[in-house]
Amino acid sequence: MPTVDWWLARFHHRTHKGSALDFVAHPWQRALLQDESRNKVIRKSVQCGVSECVCVSAFACVDRSERVFWVFPTESIRNRFVAERLDPCVKSCPRYTDYALAARERLRGGRSEADATSLKQFGDAAIAFVGSNSPASFAEFVADWVFIDELDHCDQDMLTRAKDRMGHSTVRGMYRVGNPSLVGYGIDELYTESDRKRWHVTCGHCGDRQVLDWFINFVRQIDQDRYDLRATDGAVCRKCNGAMDRHGAGEWIADNPGAEISGYHVSQLFSGTTTVADLWADFQRGLKSQTEMMRFCNSVLGEGYKHADAKLYPELVQRCVGQHAQANVGNDCLIGVDPGREIHGVIGLGNKIVRIFALEGESKWRDLQNILNAYGAIAAIDADYDPTEVRRFQEANRGRVYLVSYRSPGQVADYDLDSETRFVKADRTQTMDESHAAILAGDLSLPRDAMSIPGFVDQLCTPTRVLVERKLQTGLVNKSFVWVDSDKPDHWRHALNYWWLLRKVTGDGNKPFLYVLGQRNRERVLHG
Repeated sequence: MPTVDWWLARFHHRTHKGSALDFVAHPWQRALLQDESRNKVIRKSVQCGVSECVCVSAFACVDRSERVFWVFPTESIRNRFVAERLDPCVKSCPRYTDYALAARERLRGGRSEADATSLKQFGDAAIAFVGSNSPASFAEFVADWVFIDELDHCDQDMLTRAKDRMGHSTVRGMYRVGNPSLVGYGIDELYTESDRKRWHVTCGHCGDRQVLDWFINFVRQIDQDRYDLRATDGAVCRKCNGAMDRHGAGEWIADNPGAEISGYHVSQLFSGTTTVADLWADFQRGLKSQTEMMRFCNSVLGEGYKHADAKLYPELVQRCVGQHAQANVGNDCLIGVDPGREIHGVIGLGNKIVRIFALEGESKWRDLQNILNAYGAIAAIDADYDPTEVRRFQEANRGRVYLVSYRSPGQVADYDLDSETRFVKADRTQTMDESHAAILAGDLSLPRDAMSIPGFVDQLCTPTRVLVERKLQTGLVNKSFVWVDSDKPDHWRHALNYWWLLRKVTGDGNKPFLYVLGQRNRERVLHG
């Protein structure tokens, strides 16, 4: 006998755009809607079509006169989902509209009592929509089902209270969905405990049934950090190397059959409308930045990111040493500067560091001005240590100075330039990731005496990239990567980072700007 979910999806449900579900284009959705388990987990990528299946299952609960307690990370996310996804869905589907009208008639209180953002009545059933950052919402409502959306981004302490809403139900069920963050955490951990169903696509040439793997079916590794795309318009069979329709027919097969939790892993490799070319572009960005690689793993592959502390070591720096000597003059150069008791800096032309310097004494700012002029350069300077001197230097170079501030992860995407105020905000972790990746890949060249400059290599190797967990004011727990500095000097590492960022912002120095970086919010004690 078909499930109510499947029956609704086939004959009644309409998306927020007013269209029916397409099981020819998305054959993997069938099993999710035919699954009778009352304990389901979906580890998923973004924009893959899972949310629509979850909506159908919620209305299937309504059709059975069951009550749903639906949890979102925050109330603002809840509000957006209800307004942009659920309300249009109800209006597009006559059966759902009838549910809502029946509730209004039953309550005889009009629309406001039956149709609020936080609580919607449907016939004899109801769906409560709550934000995990609102403790008051986790009281009173009696539920038969708990739905948890984007589990990793919810307040994990509050999620334990969500189960209490089903204390008096005889038909209780859990449906947990989310984009993973880290291996072994949240939705990834729950999926690991489940029967771990994976979608197997059948090759039309040899008939081999296989799980699509980005590193096998889509790309081929050439060396440590270089890959080739195997096919521009689809997947390649791991057995016969024939072209495969990644959106074609397949079946779900459990790796851990018999587990209590029914689990699914949905990725953009076989779902959604993203092209292989776009997936390749996302992957290429990931090769240059650990932040972007985490996004690729989470958002595209629907997999948890396996992190490791990252730092530089002398043997890694040695790989970047070239044959060129340091230069005393130049033109169109870029300078990265980290001021302190001494001013540490690096000067680059193209991808080559042509001079490494440290200035001290009362004349250090005049000496920096002389360097700026001698190399026909623009510079990126940290303004956090001595903002008065940095701003005075900025005034002396009017028209060439931009104020730039580092931001914590998530506060800004990459960097944000306000051309009117000449203020640049940049993601500190991402910029450090990118310059770190450049050193690992040998994309920059150091002068031949770099390893013998006292303190230079040690300072490059001081910062370490680690995972930190912070409880936000909203009550949510934020896990993010940061570069942590010790009490050892690290000025040249940050000077190199500013130079690398300046190359990116100016297009390798083709624009006559001076960038002043500040407010790094470093977790360190500055040298001196």
